[in-house]
Amino acid sequence: MHAAPEQVTLYSIEGAGFKAFSVRVRIQPAYARPAYDLPQQVRVNFEVYADGQLRAQSGLMAPADDARLLVADGLDGVRELKLVTRYDRPEPKYAGRLIYVEWQEAKCYK
Repeated sequence: MHAAPEQVTLYSIEGAGFKAFSVRVRIQPAYARPAYDLPQQVRVNFEVYADGQLRAQSGLMAPADDARLLVADGLDGVRELKLVTRYDRPEPKYAGRLIYVEWQEAKCYK
């Protein structure tokens, strides 16, 4: 899934019997379009929630960072899985920066 930061995606998994979820996350370096010459200032955090409880997060990531693997386990009885991407500060869209993030190889396990 490609998205722009400040993104929320919800999945209903109630009754699916999933035990765990994994995903690789990164900022797509080819799409970092700085408004000025400091692309490493753009940082985002990827978060995985299960029924509103944070289960996994990437920590702050920059365009040059390698993909990170997030794993959320203990999903027995969970009804909703929420994937969130946030900028590290509240400035709207980094004053002209356009970046894309990737949630890659998402898998649910029974």
